[in-house]
Order: sequence, then structure tokens, then C-alpha cells
Amino acid sequence: MAAARAIQIRRRAWHGNVRGIPCRCRCNLISKLDQQDREMVVMKESTRLLFFGGGNMGSALIRGVRQALPNLKLILVDPDVGRVEDAVRGLQGVSILPDAPSSSSGYDLLVLAVKPQNVATFSDGHRRLLAESPVLSVMAGMPLGRLMEVCGSARVARVMPNLPAFVGQGTSLGVTGQTFPISAKTAVEQVFAPVGKFEWVVDAALIDKAMPFYACAPRYIFAFAEQRRKRLARLDFDTEFAQLLVAQTMLGSAAMLAADPRSPSELKRAVISPGGTTEAGVIEMEREGALPKIVRAATSAAYRRSVELRKS
Repeated sequence: MAAARAIQIRRRAWHGNVRGIPCRCRCNLISKLDQQDREMVVMKESTRLLFFGGGNMGSALIRGVRQALPNLKLILVDPDVGRVEDAVRGLQGVSILPDAPSSSSGYDLLVLAVKPQNVATFSDGHRRLLAESPVLSVMAGMPLGRLMEVCGSARVARVMPNLPAFVGQGTSLGVTGQTFPISAKTAVEQVFAPVGKFEWVVDAALIDKAMPFYACAPRYIFAFAEQRRKRLARLDFDTEFAQLLVAQTMLGSAAMLAADPRSPSELKRAVISPGGTTEAGVIEMEREGALPKIVRAATSAAYRRSVELRKS
């Protein structure tokens, strides 16, 4: 038998200071990877993945995994077989079942991609698999502690992606229970590698702190884009041209922010000419601290709500 093809990704450290987290000077947000086992992570095509739920996020993850590992065998469990067949149409090697398979041996990772309220309707077969397999949850509003209660195990991981994952440009943060195996962490990383950037954090509370800045942030960016399009419409630009100006400007600015070593403050100064048109607009945006106040109010409200949902 030919050796299974493997996808390999190198891990990088992510360091930073987070207000309110005890540390001497710099807090390492990402769990340290064992040098021997984790310097290079590999998921082989013999890995067995089972997905519960073929909605938007579940089908996006399946498509990404199939693109990276076209010979990997996947099982998708969803009672609405007709709908999920449409969602994953054209993908080979995806078995779709209306209920949990009777045999549970050999699953390396079980992906929970259902709505939280649907967990209460799980069959005995579903619950048996949750207890016997490492579980990855992408369910919104279900914190790690509650997830461990539902699964009856600490072999769980919670990952929160954001909307751009649907176009392969997502940002996803993950956290694990105490006994989540190394092999399952490898599988999680490979599930999310095709849909954007992924990082582990060592504390579940950090996901709440980061939520307003990555999971909620696309909504804020879209709101800004919406207002720009409306202004262009009032200046008699047609919809298609307005969309091009808004989307391409934001896309190019984001690419520059990611690639340019200069800070956002330095890039701001690079655009502004003293007494020019950009400066005139910035003065209005930042008059009496308006822009910082809006950002602070929006992110603080989102963080408070995230904590409330986690505790409820």
C-alpha cells in the first residue's frame, strides 16, 4: 500500500500582552507545543473524521478538508440528508448518514457543527460517540466547561471561527480540555488550515476577550462598508462601481496591514498629507475622540455579552 500523503504545517509562537491576565511581562497566549511531538504536525489520509451537522460552517470545513486531503474518508451525520447532499455536492468520499453510525471504533475526531439547542435531541448513538471520541465543537454560545458536561469527557476542544472562513480567509481560536490528545489537536489544526488562520489559546477566557476583535469584527467592518456605499450612491455612483471601490479598497488596505511591517499608526501617517483631503476626513472622524469612543463602546458591549452567554 502506498504511503499515505500527509499535510504538514509548522507552528509559530504568538506572544502578546493582555490586560487583566496575570503575567510578569509578556503573556504567551498560545499553548507551548512539545518540541518532539509538535514541531511538525501531520494528519494522514488514514485519519477518520466524523461530522455532526452539515450546515454552513460544517460544510465549509468539510470542503476545506477535502481540498487539502482529497483521499480522506469523511462521515457526515445530519437528519436532513437532502439538504446536506446539496451543501457538499460534488465532493467525493463523504458518506452522509441520518443518524450516528452503529460502530464507533477508530474515529480520531468528532466535529460538532450543530446548533447548541440541537444537542438536547441527540440520540443514544450520538451521545455514545461524544463520550468515546475526542470532540471538536464549533457551536456558538457553548463554553468549554458546558461542552465537557455534555460530552461526559474532558477530551474536548472548542474553536470559534469567524465569517470569512467561508471564503478561506477566516480567523479561528481554539482551546482544549485537560485530556484532549495530541493526535486530535493535529486533526483540529488541519481541519481549520484550509479556511484561514488558526491558533490555540491556553485559557478559555481569552476567547471571550478576543471575540469582539475577530468574531464580531466582520460585522463592524461590513457596517462601515455599508455606509461608504450609501455615500457613493448619493454621489450618483452605480451599485456595481460603488461595490468595487469599497471592497477593493478594504481588501488592499487589509493586505497592506498584514504584509507591511509598519504599525497601523505609521500606515495612517503614510496616507495623510498635511492640509490634504485625507486629513480633513480624519479630523471629522476623530473629532472629540468619536472614533475611539465608538470602538471602545462596541467592543466592551460585545465582550460583556460574551461573558453573559458563557455564564448562562
